[in-house]
Amino acid sequence: MIGYFVLGLGVLVGLLLLVRAFAGANPATLAQGIRLGGAGALGALALFLMVTGRFVLGLPLAVAAYGLWQRQRLPSFLSGAGGPATGRTTEATTNLVHMVLEHEGGAMRGSVRAGRFAGRDLGSMSLAELGELLAECRAADPQAVPLLETFIERAFGADSRAAGGASGGAEQQPAPPPKGGMSRAEALAVLGLAEGASQAEIKEAHRRLMLKLHPDQGGSTYLAAKLNQAKDLLMQS
Repeated sequence: MIGYFVLGLGVLVGLLLLVRAFAGANPATLAQGIRLGGAGALGALALFLMVTGRFVLGLPLAVAAYGLWQRQRLPSFLSGAGGPATGRTTEATTNLVHMVLEHEGGAMRGSVRAGRFAGRDLGSMSLAELGELLAECRAADPQAVPLLETFIERAFGADSRAAGGASGGAEQQPAPPPKGGMSRAEALAVLGLAEGASQAEIKEAHRRLMLKLHPDQGGSTYLAAKLNQAKDLLMQS
């Protein structure tokens, strides 16, 4: 009996979410509402199956429901960060950064509001500079960390949440180099070097940036891996 009550409650919640989404009439919001409603319905069905002893059937549905919910995590965070949803964009403002998420396509852009890089557009900043900003956010503006990590992942091609693993302690080690090739020009840009840099200059730039961007210093495993990848490429060419 309890199982049927849980199932009915989940279906009701899913329907309410769908009605709320349809009322907005915005295509992006509608799609988000449908996914959230689907996640709620799947979650309720999974719970019903597990409560009634059919755990093997309920577990895959629970995983699917969690996956649908995860896809809405970033927009939900943006909305909860104090930013308004304006038409087809959602904005978030924290102490150090201002971010904008475009609903169609999921593109992100942003700017720095305070601190060392105040006034800078995130799109104009190098990976090294973004890493320093990330360390600054971890120390002074934790709410900005997931926003900035996501921006770095999208701008520099991180694997899913590779950049997000840097919030741990001093025992973390740099992640393996991110998948995908890196051109010589990209490697030079990552290390802040010009064409013709000597091996000594490459090593020095790598050492200097690792002191700032290593996970132990508030950077991320992804940034450290990018620095290592850039150094290896330039030393071999």
